[in-house]
Amino acid sequence: RGLLIADDVGLGKTIEAGICMLELIARGVGRRILLVVPPGLIPQWLDEMWEKFSLEFQSIENSAALDRAQEAVSEGLQPWAYFNHAITSTEYLKRRDVYAAALAHPWDVIVVDEAHYISESGTPANPYSTARTKLGSKLREASRTLILLTATPHNGYRHSFRSLLELVEPAEATLRGRTDDVRRRIERTMVRRLKSQIVKKSPEGAMMPAFPVREPVGRIEVTNLTPEEREIFRLVTDYCAKTIKSAEGSDEADLISFAMQIVKKRMLSSRAALKQTVENRLKALAARQPEDPPKRSELRELQSDLPITETQAERTSLRVLRAALSRDARRRNTEKRQLQTIQRLLDRVAVQPDHKITALIADLERDVLAVPCEKAIVFTEYRDTLASLREAFQAHAGLRDAFAELTGGLSPRQRRQRIVRFQDATCRILLATDAASEGLNLQEQCCRLYHMELPWNPNRLEQRNGRIDRHGQIRRPIIRYLFYPEWPEDRVLDRLVQRISAIH
Repeated sequence: RGLLIADDVGLGKTIEAGICMLELIARGVGRRILLVVPPGLIPQWLDEMWEKFSLEFQSIENSAALDRAQEAVSEGLQPWAYFNHAITSTEYLKRRDVYAAALAHPWDVIVVDEAHYISESGTPANPYSTARTKLGSKLREASRTLILLTATPHNGYRHSFRSLLELVEPAEATLRGRTDDVRRRIERTMVRRLKSQIVKKSPEGAMMPAFPVREPVGRIEVTNLTPEEREIFRLVTDYCAKTIKSAEGSDEADLISFAMQIVKKRMLSSRAALKQTVENRLKALAARQPEDPPKRSELRELQSDLPITETQAERTSLRVLRAALSRDARRRNTEKRQLQTIQRLLDRVAVQPDHKITALIADLERDVLAVPCEKAIVFTEYRDTLASLREAFQAHAGLRDAFAELTGGLSPRQRRQRIVRFQDATCRILLATDAASEGLNLQEQCCRLYHMELPWNPNRLEQRNGRIDRHGQIRRPIIRYLFYPEWPEDRVLDRLVQRISAIH
């Protein structure tokens, strides 16, 4: 048995999986069940399964948890074989030695949450399998029933979508042929409902949409830049273009191009993120030896927006910036001079507020702080930007004691404490990195969400939006993003919009 449950973000796929499990248990074909979920979602899954279905699962999310589970069973028994209900993380299970032990004894049911992470990666011209993709085929072999859950089954690339369908029903996984035939084959193995399709009865008995329709996404344009700030943007854009061009044809060309992409993304996030990036690059240029580049698999994980931790993502980005250097001393010196010019300008404008943060605070003052009990979530990709936001909020009378932070690296207990803090009436803003963009249910706390910068992956954008646009939301979700209309983000946004259209 195979099924892909691809319902929209916030429609209750976890609950649907629980219903499927109960049905399989009732039929006598669901004794051994394994849940495979992203690490940060394990506590939520444990709570949901127990509270709603009275199903208790043994958590084996890492080596320490495996040791604890081993202590609970008789000597000579394997925890993976002993516990009939277990939950583990995709990141732990993808290790060859771990899945060899965990899947040695067949499971009646395996449920995979955020299943898009085990699909093929890369572009149609350069598809490739990751350790997670290889894990997917192992899970299929080890299960009598495989249930995949993802709100974002399609990333815009057919080969990636096909690889998911192949896991649940290989014979139906071809996307060739007439459109009607392809659709019929997909519908045999995939269930997908959108919020717009869900209706309920009004008090008068008429049918009405069950979910408030999102307002059109709002655009907060950041245009009041000083001449020095405009010059910084121009110099950074020019620096990136020239550095990529000078590396053409060299062995380092791809790595240098990726490093310049990181520079531009951080420039568009905040001044603090750019300043730190310039400093890191200058340190690398001053070093006698370039740092060893990340492994190819690490680069692919970062480029493909796979579910690596914030710490891993920042460490890999830093290694790219430090390793992606020209072997030509003259080119390195040219690059150093360009960066030093940018650094001097950044030092000169350091006393001025970051206009992107100023624009955000102005919007929060008008539409959040001025409205009793109103709350909002502010997402950013980078901790440097979050630190800059924290500093600005602490200097603001209305925000100083009215915000909480949610980042990666928190323990489950710390994470719960931050969420409880946000639920308090005195807390108006949640500052969050993408560690909060999956599995977090904040629809009962607020209906407003801001993107400090647009993630360049449409699935990540939708995951963020899904924190407030989900089952239980009674107000229209209001989503806004901050935007430099004159700079490269405009072209990136255009590509992003086109890609979202292709996905739909």
